[in-house]
Amino acid sequence: MMKPILTILSTFFLFISCSLLAANSTTVITEQDAIKALISDISVRNFARVEALSQKNIRIQSSALSLSLLRHQPLLNNGTRSEVSVDYPFLEHDTVSYEWEMMLPTGFKHDAPQNRWWAMSQWHVQPDRTKNESWDDYPNEPPSIALYFGYIDGHYYLSTHYMDVQPEVDNLIEIELGKWTKIKAEITWSQAENGKMKLWLNDSKTPHFTYYGANMLNTYQHYFKVGMYRHPEITTENTIHLRALHVSK
Repeated sequence: MMKPILTILSTFFLFISCSLLAANSTTVITEQDAIKALISDISVRNFARVEALSQKNIRIQSSALSLSLLRHQPLLNNGTRSEVSVDYPFLEHDTVSYEWEMMLPTGFKHDAPQNRWWAMSQWHVQPDRTKNESWDDYPNEPPSIALYFGYIDGHYYLSTHYMDVQPEVDNLIEIELGKWTKIKAEITWSQAENGKMKLWLNDSKTPHFTYYGANMLNTYQHYFKVGMYRHPEITTENTIHLRALHVSK
């Protein structure tokens, strides 16, 4: 079973300043271009950042943003990652909706049988800026909620980790390589038992599952990340395609 993340960002939302090149093109892509390809809502774009190591890690193709991890690539923010983060503002007890589409291409290399941790989305605590806290002295914590990737018995899955609740077989999300999967997570944020998360797949009218209980590690807004962040000893080259990211209250 996939394990929770054990290492956390030490620097908040860093985007490498080098120019990014589009696939099969010499067109320069800015961070704003990459965010625009993923997020249509201008107000949400203002809260987004890209964490990618170089021009080799990111592409814009067919109205989608593609993020890659390369073999033996150096660490970024103390981790092996290519992600987009959205620090969407909310208050405790607010309900926030996160929607996006993801696709793993045919031939995506898995990590079985080890199935070491490999996050494809996560919601993470951060220092409370209203209290002048910073990452310099903030304790390392795993994400309060995350979707992890794994490969079991010939099938590709996402498993949900909600605080300390480990995923059950009935709550695994099977994904098909080369096919877009729509994900919607509706989260009522709370440090108390009235916290809740509902998750829908594709065009289903019924949630795939619902979790209850506390989901915040402090009272400050938790930020969302989508892409890939994985165990540093996984060395395969992998790409995830993302599109149509929406965040709203």
